Amino acid sequence: MRTLGALVLTAALLATPAGAVAQGGNPFGPVSPPAPQPPPEPPDPPKPPDPEDGDLSTTELLALAGIAVLLIGGTFAAMARDGRASGGREARKRRARRGRRPAQPQTHGPLRAGGSAGERRGATKAPPPPPRKRRSKSKRRKR
Repeated sequence: MRTLGALVLTAALLATPAGAVAQGGNPFGPVSPPAPQPPPEPPDPPKPPDPEDGDLSTTELLALAGIAVLLIGGTFAAMARDGRASGGREARKRRARRGRRPAQPQTHGPLRAGGSAGERRGATKAPPPPPRKRRSKSKRRKR
């Protein structure tokens, strides 16, 4: 039963389709001309231009340019004022000096006598710096 169904299906797929009725019998014959189409409607005449066509007038353009100049100038002035307020090099040097610790440890004062928990006891030397990294053999200078 399965074999018969497979044979019928194969025969149906391999059969050549019949031509459409409108094609006539000859697929290579001349093609009949299509039916004439009705002429297209003539387009509407263009409308006269509106006096208000959406463009900006000269006055409006100048006003927009003035606003842009004011915005750019205001931004420049704010940046320059902020730069002057920071004080420049001298103020940076003063701030840097203000944050430094004294070179000698403090040997007098109320904290030294009380011995707070975070304070070192006695005058000890500072620990040595960490060792430098060694260069690889390929990067070492030859003497």
